[in-house]
Amino acid sequence: MLRFPEGAFAPMREPVLWRQDAAPHLSGSFMATVLHGESQSESAGPSRGQFAADPWTVMCESNPAECVGMAVGDTLELTDGTVLNVQQISRDPVFGWVIRCTSDERSPR
Repeated sequence: MLRFPEGAFAPMREPVLWRQDAAPHLSGSFMATVLHGESQSESAGPSRGQFAADPWTVMCESNPAECVGMAVGDTLELTDGTVLNVQQISRDPVFGWVIRCTSDERSPR
């Protein structure tokens, strides 16, 4: 299995505050690498796809317990006050958790 180099994203990690949208409205914090923009774009210009709002990607190690209970509709707050809305959560064997988010938009219901 391909392993990601330990600490490769460590300098880019920042604390992220997670808030659960549904009851019981749990919250927690973890360290993550937060990337702004679409990572898989097919063109240099704006793309139209399933994420119509401002796209973000949040990557964290596979051990934060908060990620196990995370669901579409939860929010992640960055240290600068930016609030991201969780749109998709997947577990990658190399990176850990990969959370696709949007800002300025609520999740589909």
